[in-house]
Amino acid sequence: MGTTLSISAGDLHKTLLQTHAIGNVARRRFADALRALSEQQLYRKLGFSTIVSYAETCFGYGKSAIYELLRVSEKFTKLEKIAGAFEEGKLSWNLASKLTRVATPSTEETWIEFAETHKPAEVVAEVKEAIAKGRTEPRKNRRGLPGLTVRVMLEFSAEEHAVVERGFEKIVDEMSESLDGERPSPAQAILYLMDRVLKSGSVDADRKASGKKSYEVVFHKCTECDHESVETSTGRVELPEGSAGRFIDGPNTPAIRRSLFQRSGGRCENPMCGRRIAESGHGHHIEFRSQGGRTRLDNLAYVCVCCHSNVHAGTLAIERDADGGWRWIPKAEDLARKVREELAEIRGIPQIVNVESSRDSGDPEKLVDEQTVTDTVSALHHLGFTVREARLRTRGAAQRLGSDAKSADLLREAFRTRNQAEREHSDHRRGEK
Repeated sequence: MGTTLSISAGDLHKTLLQTHAIGNVARRRFADALRALSEQQLYRKLGFSTIVSYAETCFGYGKSAIYELLRVSEKFTKLEKIAGAFEEGKLSWNLASKLTRVATPSTEETWIEFAETHKPAEVVAEVKEAIAKGRTEPRKNRRGLPGLTVRVMLEFSAEEHAVVERGFEKIVDEMSESLDGERPSPAQAILYLMDRVLKSGSVDADRKASGKKSYEVVFHKCTECDHESVETSTGRVELPEGSAGRFIDGPNTPAIRRSLFQRSGGRCENPMCGRRIAESGHGHHIEFRSQGGRTRLDNLAYVCVCCHSNVHAGTLAIERDADGGWRWIPKAEDLARKVREELAEIRGIPQIVNVESSRDSGDPEKLVDEQTVTDTVSALHHLGFTVREARLRTRGAAQRLGSDAKSADLLREAFRTRNQAEREHSDHRRGEK
């Protein structure tokens, strides 16, 4: 029978942190090497006409992924703090690449802080909004996600599409009567239809009376500045000034539990959990009632039993952030900070800047740059030489030409003349016989 090994949650977490950071370091080194190959057109010496054909053939990357690797590698040379956070494992490749599209050397630290305190979807939305508005830093006085447009894509079978098409025709005809004959867009038709469904009060009233889920759109309004926002499946989203909404507040009653359920969409509000809990969730007081916390929606979180237990066990903390929202902090963050300090040595892996720039004249076998030697051996092998013969020819050519030999000269010399090392080897074997 095999031996069963046990490993703690902390050890598994440490392993994941380490391998995540190591993967980031490796990915940057790969991107830097690819950029060096591209900028110096060294892919031609490997038998490829473009960097795209090289990366597609050798590594299976698509064209867009190749250009993104090259772009981010170039940006990392100017955004050193973002590059450093990426290598430390604080940023994923997806977030780091997004931040390089909007950050500048003067704002990159602000973006890193924003990425560390917000969910990835919020960071991506903030970057998109910043690009659209021509900003180089996150919004100030944020009260939720930026009000970006949302694209909805649906697929139907032929039969289903026929039903949808006729239904749209009917809705558009109804709407055009109140629009002086102007025909609305499909988006306006869908919005009109959904509004009619939500305002069908009889069914909704019956569901409220029975304590079941209602489908009201939940708005929030600040009593001090009249700022308004709306709850969505992705979080709270800011609304333009003047948008109608209503502020929800009340005692700890069944009504407030229904409001919590509605606000959360029946899911745990811990962003690191988000499991579907339907109506079995707990209304947790973020500021404990024993410490003066009020029973209001802005002090309540709809959580699952597991997350509620973790909060009271001290393995999960909830703190208010600078934006007035709540930050969920697992105990694992302390371990992550310690592991990142231990991973500092990983960043000592040499960074590729110029693959033909280094020389080592102290060793007669390394008179020429190691990468140049490797490229020459590979080229000779492709021309029909065995690997051993290619190495002997390359070594002999390097010894004859010296440390200033260029790639093309080294290949030409190795291909043209059987090197001295190979002859010596043959003479030695004849002497033994």
